[in-house]
Amino acid sequence: MELSDPNNLKLDKIAQALSNEERLTIIKMLLQKEMSVSDIQKELFLEQSTTSHHLSKLRKTGLIDREQRGVFVYYRIASEYNDILNRIITLL
Repeated sequence: MELSDPNNLKLDKIAQALSNEERLTIIKMLLQKEMSVSDIQKELFLEQSTTSHHLSKLRKTGLIDREQRGVFVYYRIASEYNDILNRIITLL
């Protein structure tokens, strides 16, 4: 594979997303259940803006999906990444 291969670029973005301890914790939480932004914020004791920033990074990599329900936004692991993220977390 070449360095410019789209799979390598995607893997690099995923690695960057998971290299942050707070984002890794969010992934671990979302592997257990879907959660609202406020639930994640309360669990991690983070500011709303910090939580949103981390969720945005994870969404840009495609690792998580979001769903608006009324005034609440819920996040969950994107189905295509569920197995691989479980494996990665198990290895850490």
